Amino acid sequence: MKKCKSVLSLTLAFLMLIGFAPSAFAQGNDTIQAAYDTEVKMALEELSEVRSSTQLSDQELITRTIELFSEARIDQLNNYETEQYYFTEFFVPDYMNNSNLVYICDRFEWNRQMLKETGAKNLWYDVHTEVLSMDIVGETAEVTFSEKYEYERVNHPGRVSFEGITYYVDMVKLDGIWLISDLTTDSSYDKANRDEGIDVDAKMRAVRLGIGEQTSELIYTPTIDENSTSVARASMRIDTDKFVEYARKYAENYNDNFCNYKELNQQGYDVGDCQNFASQCVWAGFGGINDLSHINSHAEPMVDLSYSNDRDWFQEKEWVTDSGFHWTTVVGFGNYISTQNYNSIGPRGNIYSGVAYAGVGSIVQIGSAEEGGYYHSYVVVEADGTYGNRTFSDLTVCSHTEDYCDKNLGELYDPDAYYRTIHINAANY
Repeated sequence: MKKCKSVLSLTLAFLMLIGFAPSAFAQGNDTIQAAYDTEVKMALEELSEVRSSTQLSDQELITRTIELFSEARIDQLNNYETEQYYFTEFFVPDYMNNSNLVYICDRFEWNRQMLKETGAKNLWYDVHTEVLSMDIVGETAEVTFSEKYEYERVNHPGRVSFEGITYYVDMVKLDGIWLISDLTTDSSYDKANRDEGIDVDAKMRAVRLGIGEQTSELIYTPTIDENSTSVARASMRIDTDKFVEYARKYAENYNDNFCNYKELNQQGYDVGDCQNFASQCVWAGFGGINDLSHINSHAEPMVDLSYSNDRDWFQEKEWVTDSGFHWTTVVGFGNYISTQNYNSIGPRGNIYSGVAYAGVGSIVQIGSAEEGGYYHSYVVVEADGTYGNRTFSDLTVCSHTEDYCDKNLGELYDPDAYYRTIHINAANY
C-alpha cells in the first residue's frame, strides 16, 4: 500500500506560494522532473532489492513485484507532467512483441494525457493491491490481482474517489527475476479496444479539436399506447437521492444480495457487472428493499409478469440466465426503455444521443464500432453545467467491472466512441 502526495501537486503548491512568476514555470517544470527522477530512482532501488533478495519465496517475490508494478503505474498517472516513467521495467525485455503489453502501455499513456488535458490534480493518492490467485509452475506463473486506487482531487477536497480493476497476468522467471510476459484486464473498455489498439496521438488530437463530440438530441420518449393491455396501479417518480446513495455505497463493495457478474467474469464467463449495477441503482431509486427475500421473489419495483417475459426486469442472488437480459445487459436495458410507453409497467425514461441532457439518475452508455454496439454503462451521481448543454467533464459517475466511484467522465472520454444517455424519470406499478 502506498499513500503519498504527488510530486506534481507538491510542486504546484510551491509555485502558488511564490505567485507563479514567469520564470517559475520553467523552474517549476525542472523541479517536478527532478523530484520525480529522484522518486523513480528510489523505486527502482527498491525493486532491485526485492529482486536480489534470497530470503523471499517465489510467491512472495511475485506478490511484491505486483505491488511495486501497481505503485509504478499510479505514480505515472499522478505525475503526468514528467517525461520518465518506469512500469515497463516489470515487463519482459521483448514486451513490444506482445500486443497486449503494447496496448496496456498505450492505454496508460492515454490515461496520462487525458488527466493532463483535463487538469486533474490530486491532493493525495493511495494504491492497494490484492493477489486473488497465483499458480506457479516451474519458472512460469499465472496471477490474478485486483488494484484499488483512491485519491482526493484538488477541486473536490473532502471527496474521496476510487478506481478498481482486476488484472490477469502471466509471468516468467528470467535470470532469477520474475517479469510480466502478458497482461489483460477485466475492463469492458479494454475488451472492446484491445484488438484494435490505441493511437494515443490521434486520440489526443481528436480530443483537442473536439472531434467526436456529439450534439445531443432526443432519440426516444415514452408515448401512450392505446392498444396496451397493461394496467398500472400507480406511477412514481425516481428518488435520485436513493439512486446516488446506493451507487456510492456499492460501487466498490458489491451488494451480496445480487449476483456478482464480475466474479463470473473472473471465472472465465464472458459477462460484466456494469448494467447489473446500473439497474440496481434504478431499482434503489424506486424504493427497492435490499433484502434477499424481496429480491429473490422479484418484488416491486422489479417487474416479473406472468403473461409477458418481454417486459420482465429483475435479478436475483444467483445468475438469472433466462429472464435477466433487460436487467443485466447494456443493450437489453436500452431496448427495454426504448420500447416502454406510459401504459407499461416498470421504469421508463427518455433516451438522448450524447450526454448534454444527462443528469443525476441518468445512465450513460458507451459504444464502439469495434464492439458492434453499446457495451458499458455508467451511472451519473453528480452533474454540473446546464441541462441540455452538459459536457463529459460536467458529469461524475460510478460503475462496476472497471469499478469507479466519483470519477469525472471527462477523464474517460473517447473521441472514437459514441454515447447515449438513458434518463429514467418515472415508473408504473
